[in-house]
Amino acid sequence: NAERGRRAGMSGSRRQGPRLKWARSDSLETPSSSSSGESRDREGWSEGGAGKILRGRQGMEGAKEQAAEMEKRRKNEKISLRGRTPPASSSAPPPARSASPKARFGALASQGSGKGGGQERARSPGRTTQDPKPERITMPRNLTSYQVLPQLLNLLEPFAKAKPGVSFTPADSVSAMNRIKRLSQRGGSQAELARADSQMFEFAGYAVKGMHSMNGKNVGLAVNAVCEKGKDYHPLMRAASRRAEELAGVGAEGSIDVQGIAMILNGFARGGQQDKKLFSVLSGYVKRRVAEDEGFREQFNAQAVSVIVNAFVKAGCEDRELFSLLSGIALQIPPDQFSSQAVANLLNAFARHNIADADLFLYMGEVSMYLDPWVFQSQHIAIIVNAFAKARVHNDRLFAFFADEIVSRDCESFDYQAIANILNAYARNYGHEADPRLFVHFKGSVKGMRPRTHDAQNVASILNSCVKADQADPELFRRLSQVAQRLNPLVFDAQAVSNIVHSFAKAEIRDDALFAAMSGVARGMSYMFEGQSVALILNAYARLGYKDNKLLAHLSRVARSIPAEGYECQHVENILNAFARLEYKDHDLCRHMASVILSMRPDQFDPQAIAIVLNSFAKIMPHDALTYRVCDFFSSEVLPQQPLESFEPTSVSVILNAYAKIEVRDERAFELMSKAIATVGVDRFEAHNIANLFHAFASLNIRDLAVMSPLTERLMLINVADMRPEEIAVIAWSSSVLHLTDERLIRFLIGGIDEHIDGMETNFLRQAHQFLLTCELDGLLDSRVGPQEHDVLRIRSRASPAQVEGCDMGAEVAICRQAFASDEESTRRSRLQGEVASVLRAMGIDFEEEYVDNHSGYSLDLLLKDFACKEGACAVAIEVDGPSHYAVGTHQRLGRTVMKRRHVQQMGYDLRTLPYWEWDVLETEEEKEVYLRQLLHTTATPTVTLSN
Repeated sequence: NAERGRRAGMSGSRRQGPRLKWARSDSLETPSSSSSGESRDREGWSEGGAGKILRGRQGMEGAKEQAAEMEKRRKNEKISLRGRTPPASSSAPPPARSASPKARFGALASQGSGKGGGQERARSPGRTTQDPKPERITMPRNLTSYQVLPQLLNLLEPFAKAKPGVSFTPADSVSAMNRIKRLSQRGGSQAELARADSQMFEFAGYAVKGMHSMNGKNVGLAVNAVCEKGKDYHPLMRAASRRAEELAGVGAEGSIDVQGIAMILNGFARGGQQDKKLFSVLSGYVKRRVAEDEGFREQFNAQAVSVIVNAFVKAGCEDRELFSLLSGIALQIPPDQFSSQAVANLLNAFARHNIADADLFLYMGEVSMYLDPWVFQSQHIAIIVNAFAKARVHNDRLFAFFADEIVSRDCESFDYQAIANILNAYARNYGHEADPRLFVHFKGSVKGMRPRTHDAQNVASILNSCVKADQADPELFRRLSQVAQRLNPLVFDAQAVSNIVHSFAKAEIRDDALFAAMSGVARGMSYMFEGQSVALILNAYARLGYKDNKLLAHLSRVARSIPAEGYECQHVENILNAFARLEYKDHDLCRHMASVILSMRPDQFDPQAIAIVLNSFAKIMPHDALTYRVCDFFSSEVLPQQPLESFEPTSVSVILNAYAKIEVRDERAFELMSKAIATVGVDRFEAHNIANLFHAFASLNIRDLAVMSPLTERLMLINVADMRPEEIAVIAWSSSVLHLTDERLIRFLIGGIDEHIDGMETNFLRQAHQFLLTCELDGLLDSRVGPQEHDVLRIRSRASPAQVEGCDMGAEVAICRQAFASDEESTRRSRLQGEVASVLRAMGIDFEEEYVDNHSGYSLDLLLKDFACKEGACAVAIEVDGPSHYAVGTHQRLGRTVMKRRHVQQMGYDLRTLPYWEWDVLETEEEKEVYLRQLLHTTATPTVTLSN
């Protein structure tokens, strides 16, 4: 009878009366209806109203009385309870249950919080005051006893639909949500999961209404139940945030415990809710309570500490003061209270926040070795060792402890990410000394994994680890190359692409198919790049000499879009160096990089960076105003701040050689580098360093014997056979420009030319020719030039004749002379030269342009015919010196110009030189004719100024 009465009461509630409208009350809730007859819209829930969930109708009598009353009504009215329709005066029916949760929430969000609780429910037509009162049904307290989802949903159905007679609290709603979530994770039919989602949504609505009365633990449980559900549940998250801030507010001490704080923070972090205000309020609450209440401090356990710090990291909220406080608390927790997960989460949080707390890491290392190895999941091992590597904290005992445990386990117990993290940690900590057992242990597993089990980041991490640990197995690299090429391009980020190609470059494994694929992936990205990623990709392609113009153009655009503050010094130098090595002359990129460099602090550069940047500008854009500004910036602000002992021979030689290529004669830089050479010591300089230094001083015509003499002595100690052809040619040319007459150096260089002439390229043969010509014109080398006599050459000492044994230089001289004469650049006519020739022609002077001297191979700009020359000269020659003959911004001739002038005069020509700055001030043809007459009729050859 009782059961039949209960069913009858519930059936009657379904067929009769308006929908219930839940109202907030501080006591038990009763169903109420507004005077206007509005019914509760049960198809959704709003964020606003907070209060306990409404209880069922009160005044329920015993089951027997209820059954008797229902039986009496059935006989009198003779109608079916299930067939009765709602009275016409009742409110409109609610929306259909099939509406989506989001739509149902939208309907109720506009309805409001449903205040007005406690009002007596208005009578509906067709109902009498003698209606029976249904039995009160309460939610079971222990929902964990229900292990099957359909069973749980059947139990909760009356509560989710708020049927009359049911009674539950906000805490019951939270319990129901968490149990539904737990059982739904185990899976079920599509219908069951849809039904579970519907009930979850309803209980979340009730939780919002009752949020104002929840304690910290229930707030945390509610948040964790729905945090991963999406934006449909954001109203609950916002209500929970406000409630948590109330509980943690000043004056609310004691209303929220450590467990509640940990659960709330964890829920918001897992849901991706970056509520910085909430995290700040709870952080302040923890700091305040710990300082004021020792009992609150004692509430912390290992799990709570690890959950809190991990939540801050996930939410992207940095609070070093809180982390320091929690570190101190963790150090006081006994080792046996830690789980492997707590250790992993705690260390991972500190490492990701770049907080290398040495005491904490040391203690966690001891805790890890205190625990039994088998309690560690493979993922926890990976996280722990990776955290030590990120924080740059070394613990050899711990790493050896875990290495033994790792190799004792089956590879199948490690997922791909764990393998990548472990290898990366050991490679970062130990480099080439990393335990090779780990790489051998995992290589077979990685090779055998199916492509779909890989992701781009882990492929990149494993490759990078193998390179760092000097375990680059070509077969493994080929396998991972195939995997990378088969991955969807959308799964790559810029860092993965850069690390993959950078690893292949460092391992010196060229894989054109992979590089072509990665080029396509990179070209599909525009806004994902940072300065570091651009630099690594470019550097990798440059190291392997893989030139992809489309990729270079794309990365140039990307690099130019990154603001100056997005770069570090190393990024700038790698980008410029890559474009220089690949000979891709992108002036727009160089100008952007120049502006980035000029915005940096001088102390951000080291000698190597200075050398690379200057050398790159010298190769890509040597003659540009911004390049000159960069040179001035380095010589005036950066180089003076560098300790002299920090320079290496290579950096010194490259820096000065770059100034020479740019043709900037900056005596400040040369003076500093001369001191650096003395500090470093010439004994550390190799042949290529000496060649670069000789070339730099010679190109700018800086004859510093204090530097040249020690370098010459060092050169004499090097075996000429061990040198490269270009080194011999450059030093020989430089000694000719600087007019160095050390006979030991001359003999050394002639022997080097004889040794390496077969390996010299055309440009170096031209340099060797000018050196041999210098020797001849200076009287150090005699030659009887004739059809059969090129092989009769000898070194003639100023003191006494001497013969260089084994040197047959005749053929070498002819080869060098032929290479020099083939230089078309030397016969190119300039605009200025054309103007001078035009004026001479107007003056009636007979001349020949670009006259080539047969013996030397030099081309003379203008050779005057039948014109009177000074005594002993064979003819008058005019050399028109444009801006390219002078150092930038000066009237100081470059070394090559000085040497040519000397050679031409030594060959017997009456040489007159015409500087561009004197010609440019002349405006009329008459002034130019007067200037040329003065130039030709004076005995002074360097320059002539025009008088008024």
